[in-house]
Amino acid sequence: AYINFWDSLDKDTNLWRNHKLPETEVIDVQEFEAEEVRAMYEMARQQQEIWGPWLYHVLWIGAHTGARAGAIRELKYNRKKKEKKDLTIPAHPAIRASLEYWEDNRKAVQTISNKFKLLKRIRGWGREHVFHSFRHTLVTALENVECPENVAMDITGHKKKGITYGIYGHGSSIELMRKYLDQVRF
Repeated sequence: AYINFWDSLDKDTNLWRNHKLPETEVIDVQEFEAEEVRAMYEMARQQQEIWGPWLYHVLWIGAHTGARAGAIRELKYNRKKKEKKDLTIPAHPAIRASLEYWEDNRKAVQTISNKFKLLKRIRGWGREHVFHSFRHTLVTALENVECPENVAMDITGHKKKGITYGIYGHGSSIELMRKYLDQVRF
């Protein structure tokens, strides 16, 4: 990558000839079980003096949307209409109060991440359980309610690679996504 970048600037690429990037460790991200999601949520809700009055909302939103912490930070709860370029998914009934709370009580991504890391350590989880695990958890839950993969992709914001759905399709309807999303229980 360095060589290609340097070459695009018309620089001498020999500078990078013996440069080696360190190997990165691949972590096998694990999903949370439904009981673990509920226990985490209850712990954060009941111990708000420790975790703050907002963390349980973030956990609940993460579990029911599969959204990354950065996406949750920017999340907008629009009860009325679909925005043009934004990913729009139906709000699971279980998170509507959390979404309303979050509108006025947002936290920085780093704050979410730091609190979550502390919570997961206290719960005894290692490096394989990260905030992104909620995404795995939701996708598995959708699979278990027999949600078609293309609908699950629309719910989680994954791009479709095929020509038919990826280029010509405009995504699942809100009603179809809601049909499967509302069946997810934590």
